[in-house]
Amino acid sequence: MKPPVAAATLAVAAVLLSACASSSAPSTSAPSPGEAVETSFFEAVRPGPAMDLKAPPASLKAAYAETTAVIEADVTGVRTGREIGGMSSVIVTLAPVRVLRGELRPALPVGVEFGPHFEPAAVERIAAEMNASPAGRGVWLLRWQGEPPPARKPGTPKIDTTADVRLYRTVHPQCGVFVQGAGHVDAATARDDGERTGARVEGERFATLAELADHAVMA
Repeated sequence: MKPPVAAATLAVAAVLLSACASSSAPSTSAPSPGEAVETSFFEAVRPGPAMDLKAPPASLKAAYAETTAVIEADVTGVRTGREIGGMSSVIVTLAPVRVLRGELRPALPVGVEFGPHFEPAAVERIAAEMNASPAGRGVWLLRWQGEPPPARKPGTPKIDTTADVRLYRTVHPQCGVFVQGAGHVDAATARDDGERTGARVEGERFATLAELADHAVMA
């Protein structure tokens, strides 16, 4: 009767080893709807209080109209970008899950540029710190840099001479990226200075990221 006992012991040991291996492996699954995302990843790319921002879109519909594409996406990495006028940028790479409206440029990887507003000596450290922070799934409102920006007033240049046509930007820091917060959607890159107007307010009224994604599809 000893062989069956030995076989059973080996089977139990195999199950225990399998359980230990699965529990120690990092999870790559996106947060479920309603589960708050840690937003420390976005701290470095939020505009500071001294930064002069253009007026944000007055509504989500107006924000959508300025996009090349609105996508649901996961962050896959951050790298240092280019240097312009003595300041550097960082580039966040995305893996699209769904295109909610518009369309991405098919020949381009989805790289989103923030800046240039970083000290060149610090940009590698900033990129490394962002890569070390968790970044959950988000809804990103993107505009391809090769697409002329909409003129909001007479005399506004139609072509940005600093554009990099290999990259995207968000439509505005106050409403460019939305993630799941505690109890409602959060504008992840918005400046937290009490200014809650326009598209940001409308986006943060949604309880879940899924509801916001549905709105982007249907609006």
